[in-house]
Amino acid sequence: LESLKDAAHRFFALPADAKAVYLKGVSPSPFVKYGTSFAPEQEKALEWKDFVSMVYTNDGDAQQHWPKECK
Repeated sequence: LESLKDAAHRFFALPADAKAVYLKGVSPSPFVKYGTSFAPEQEKALEWKDFVSMVYTNDGDAQQHWPKECK
């Protein structure tokens, strides 16, 4: 569990442009999607969450497609 938390911290510590590579709709990886719930035009309170979703199928796919910070 600690390794998972460390990997998440490393990913979210990346500069915005490095994370943007994995944005939903443009991610080069079919197994990794990065996004945000922030929509100021739809929300009264300016609260949001950023998220990354990584699908695990096998070690080979994870090594090939996941961000290096998350391996």
